[in-house]
Amino acid sequence: MQSVSAAQFCGRPIGGMSRHFEPLLETPADAGTDELRAVFGTHGYVFVRGLLSPDLVRRAREDILSVHAIMGEVDDRYPLAEGRASHRSNRADINVRAARRAILRSDALQQVVRSERIGQVIGALLDGPVRPWDFIWPRVMGKGSGSGLHQDAPFLRGPAPEAVMSVWTPLGDIDPHQGGLVLLDGSQDCQLYRTEYGVLDADADANFGWYADRLDGIRQDACGPWRTTSYRMGDVVIFGLFMLHGALDNTTDFLRVSVDSRWQRSDAVVDPRWIGPAAVGRHPDRIFLPGVFVDDTLNEGLRSEFHWIGSDGRPVDAPDRDR
Repeated sequence: MQSVSAAQFCGRPIGGMSRHFEPLLETPADAGTDELRAVFGTHGYVFVRGLLSPDLVRRAREDILSVHAIMGEVDDRYPLAEGRASHRSNRADINVRAARRAILRSDALQQVVRSERIGQVIGALLDGPVRPWDFIWPRVMGKGSGSGLHQDAPFLRGPAPEAVMSVWTPLGDIDPHQGGLVLLDGSQDCQLYRTEYGVLDADADANFGWYADRLDGIRQDACGPWRTTSYRMGDVVIFGLFMLHGALDNTTDFLRVSVDSRWQRSDAVVDPRWIGPAAVGRHPDRIFLPGVFVDDTLNEGLRSEFHWIGSDGRPVDAPDRDR
């Protein structure tokens, strides 16, 4: 793994904190149920190299980048596959509702998030039949963008959190300087994080934001180390909704492309926000299409991820009640 000491998190160099980092533990793609459950029970995640076809992932990546190129966010003087950032955007004049729909129509992307191999791993972890959510979170992050520390539970109200798994899939080769996923080993069992953050409701709690915007001072005695790696196309990270995680900053001139998806036990409650033909996520009146270039580095309140839109699908200012 490339050294993380020169990488950044929420605008701060990792520096000496790198001594608290170790590479993600790899679980073989052919691991049996007992091994998968043992790894997940101890560490709170399962990281599988090459679980997906790199060619399939590459096609999903290029489908997403082609839409962002139309928005002027990809420098088309270079091969699309490179994902070189243009450092500008025309999305203020674009129908972002149509742009998201175009991304979701990618057959390759849908095959990635509905992969039978992912389903088999999650089925073993949840001890029963599982199904993917229809709502997914494709992300393209430019220079300066990252994600603060958080758990997924506050954002995903509906079925019991123990019946749901998060999946982070890098759609490209992503090293620590391009903004890879970072997580705190064992943090899913830390009661402090659950009571201070995991029980909150992102839609109901005023001033909701990240749990923290720095890594130092966060670790508990029973948790750690921090883990990340240099990700490759085909890799998959699976973790529960109480895993404390975030993303390193992208400090490069190349766009970081990934997709978040969720799976749940088939017998768990079905929330129409997440599953079904009308699955529109947490905000039926907004469109999830994260800004590639954001001036809100810490993304307080996660403002850059959901767009208020007008009748023509173009972004508009948020109503006063949402500011």
